[in-house]
Amino acid sequence: MDAVGAGTNGVVLPLSVANKSYVAKIYLTSIEEIREQSVENDFLIMGRAVVDPHLAQLAAVSYDRGITVMETMPGTDFPHTSMEQVAGITDQQLAEALVSMRRAHDVGIDFDYKRAENFKYDRQAGFGFIDLEMARPATYNKYQSYAEKVMRFGDLLAGMGGSEFKWDEPASYTALSQETEVRLGVLERYRSICAAQPDQEHYGEALASLDKSMQSARDFMRSVATPGWVEQEIAQRRVSEESLRAQREELASRVVERDGYMRIPGEIM
Repeated sequence: MDAVGAGTNGVVLPLSVANKSYVAKIYLTSIEEIREQSVENDFLIMGRAVVDPHLAQLAAVSYDRGITVMETMPGTDFPHTSMEQVAGITDQQLAEALVSMRRAHDVGIDFDYKRAENFKYDRQAGFGFIDLEMARPATYNKYQSYAEKVMRFGDLLAGMGGSEFKWDEPASYTALSQETEVRLGVLERYRSICAAQPDQEHYGEALASLDKSMQSARDFMRSVATPGWVEQEIAQRRVSEESLRAQREELASRVVERDGYMRIPGEIM
């Protein structure tokens, strides 16, 4: 059985019971106390998540075995969502995402925005949030405000889906420009929905961030459409790559072995 996710202390495996799909988070540490505490944290976090169906929902736990079972969130994670699906995101689904983030924030749930895989999209069900975290206190340096949640979600929308980009192939720039146009349409609608919210004190930072992302998207699309820009960009990147390669080779040539270890002479550090 292939894992659908992995972390520093466990794996996530797919599970099917009575024709219904689940995922099981299995903590692999041999220390019983850590296993139990990890499961307890999941239990407490997802006990709060019952306020919204777009948040990961708990199905079962096993403290002694170190297992948390959750209902499978429908859809695909953001990096693997097709551009056709991205283009089909509705205003209602974007508005529902704001509601879900608000409810999560109100009950003390944070999201790991460093991993786009923690966010799902489904044509019918809309957006889903998994791998939830307990909110930090407002005095903590990693405190996550509701405004930050809204802003970070916009950042993820700006990079949602897309094909592999190859910097040395002109066709990749054309494809990326087309994908950027699709994402730009979603960002513009997301911004409009945010701007229509009554409590604007929570949206100023997000609106500014969205404006910056949208302008960056427009600038890139304009550049790609400019004759000769792609060829010039590739040429400049080739020069940069060659320079880095030469630096790595020069550095490698000066590494010496001393006392059984590979060392770099101090004068080049």
